[in-house]
Amino acid sequence: MQEMRDLSANEVAGLQGTTPIYSGVKLLGYYKEGDTPAPIIYYFSPIDPGPDDGGSIITAGGIKLIHHFVGNVNVLYFGAKGVETGGQPPHPDDYPYLQNAFNYCAGKGKCISLPGRKFYTSKTLSIPHDSLGGGIVSEQGSKSYVKSCIELMASSTDLYTIRNYSQRTTFKDVAIRGRSVNIANSVAVLFKRVDEYPNSGDPWKDDLENNTDAVIEGCDFGNAETHLEFWGRQVTIKHNTFSGGHNAMVFKQFNTLGKYGGSARGYRIWNNFFHSFDSGNANRDNFALINNKTTDGYGFDIIGNFSDSFNTFFLGNLVNSLVTGNLDYTLLGYFIKAGNIINSNITSNNVDHAQRYSDTGTNPPYNSKGAVHADRIDKTIISN
Repeated sequence: MQEMRDLSANEVAGLQGTTPIYSGVKLLGYYKEGDTPAPIIYYFSPIDPGPDDGGSIITAGGIKLIHHFVGNVNVLYFGAKGVETGGQPPHPDDYPYLQNAFNYCAGKGKCISLPGRKFYTSKTLSIPHDSLGGGIVSEQGSKSYVKSCIELMASSTDLYTIRNYSQRTTFKDVAIRGRSVNIANSVAVLFKRVDEYPNSGDPWKDDLENNTDAVIEGCDFGNAETHLEFWGRQVTIKHNTFSGGHNAMVFKQFNTLGKYGGSARGYRIWNNFFHSFDSGNANRDNFALINNKTTDGYGFDIIGNFSDSFNTFFLGNLVNSLVTGNLDYTLLGYFIKAGNIINSNITSNNVDHAQRYSDTGTNPPYNSKGAVHADRIDKTIISN
C-alpha cells in the first residue's frame, strides 16, 4: 500500500489522460505481498471521490485511486491486522481500520468480513445509521476452527465494543467480547439507533426509529456485564453462545412515540447456549440471561435454549409470548420471574435442580409456586 501511495510523477501521468499508459494499479498486499486474500486493482478517479479511507479511496501522488469492492469487504483490505492464534500482547489497535471498513459499507448493503483471527479495538466501533443489510460476518463462516473475533482492549475507557445505529444488520459466525465482566454497564453490542428519539408529529416516521430488525446467528459473546442490549424491536437471536457476565441480553424501554412505540416486541430467541453466568444471590432480581426491562414485552418467542448457568433464566413481563422446549440446568435463580404474564404459553420446559434463592445465601427447594413466579398470571398456559 505504501508503495502505491508513493507513485512517481511519471507513473501518475501514465494513469491520466484520454489515452493512459496504465489501466490501473494492482495491489498485491497491504503491508507486504500476499497478506490480503487476493490482489485487487485500483483505478484513477478523474473526479474527487472523497477522503482517503485507507481501503476504497487512496491518495497517491496527488491523485485519487479508487476500488469498488464486490460483495462483503474483508477488513484486511483496509489495513486491519488482527492477531493469529496464540498471539501475545502488545496487540495492534485495529480501531481506525475496522471503523473505516464499517463506514465504507454504510449505504451499500455490505457487511465487513473478518478472517479467522482476533481484532482488538481501543474504542467503540460504530455501525452507521444507514448500514441497511450490513453488519459483520466471518470470512470462513461457521466451519472455521478459529472464530473471527473483535475484542475491546482492556486499556480502553469505553463501555461498548460495538454500537449499532442501523436497521437490518447481521452478525454471523463471529465473536464479540468486552473488556471485563466486572465493569458496570459494559456491553458487547449495543443496538440503539438514536440517543434521543425525534417527535416529528408523524407517528409512522417516528416509528421507524423503533425498528431493529437484526439477525444474530452463530456468534460467541462474552467478557462484558451485558452481552447484547436492545433499544428497539424485531430481532432474531439464534444458535449463539453466551459465556460469562450478568445479562446475556437486555431489552430496554425505547421510544414511546410512533404508531407502535412503547415496549419491546417481536424477539425470536432460538437454540442458544448460556454458560457460566452467576451474579450472586443479592443480584438475582436484577440480572438474568434474558432480561426484559420494558413495561410489557410483546411477542417473545423463546424456544429450544440450553443453560447451565446460575442466573434467573427470564426476568420481566411476558405478553402474547411463547416459552417452550428450553432446558435450564443447575439453576439457582428463578426460571421465570415476572410482574405480569398475560396470554402466553410456557410449556414443555425442563428445569433441572431448580432452586429458589434467599438473602441468607441458602437455596431451599421451590415452594408450590414452582419455577415460574409472577405477581399476575392471566390467560396463560403453564405446563412444564
